[in-house]
Amino acid sequence: MPNLPRALWLIALVGALASPLPAQAQAPAGRYVTGSDAFINGPGGVATVTDTKTKLTWQRDFSGPMAYEDNPLGACESLNFDTGAIGWRLPTLRELLTIVDYAGDHGPNALIDDRYFPGTPTAGFVSSTSTPRRLRECVDFTQGWIGCGEMNYWRCVR
Repeated sequence: MPNLPRALWLIALVGALASPLPAQAQAPAGRYVTGSDAFINGPGGVATVTDTKTKLTWQRDFSGPMAYEDNPLGACESLNFDTGAIGWRLPTLRELLTIVDYAGDHGPNALIDDRYFPGTPTAGFVSSTSTPRRLRECVDFTQGWIGCGEMNYWRCVR
């Protein structure tokens, strides 16, 4: 007579492995809130996404690309003038890593919830973080690793 608990475990394992993965990963419900303030999203404004976990407000769209050698530190200052909202800046490496979405199967898409950050390229995104060995640090949304390419994008935060 077969060992019933072991047989049930094997059936559950095979069933779990055969289950299809989701088409795209999505952040937990309520994690992100899109901007609704007409002052920010109005004409000449910028669409925003607020992360309810980190309390950061992100620029929904991205800018770039820029060459690795270019200085990105002033890249977000124009948003302060365009929107009237102050405090826009490049995110730190740690902040940028908070929007990488490692869950699920993104297929050819970037590792980010594209319901809130649509069209994000599978490429490096610049942070304000530098190290003694590197001019700047980037997060590559292809696989979620840390590293810059020759051409990189940026997304501002406040």
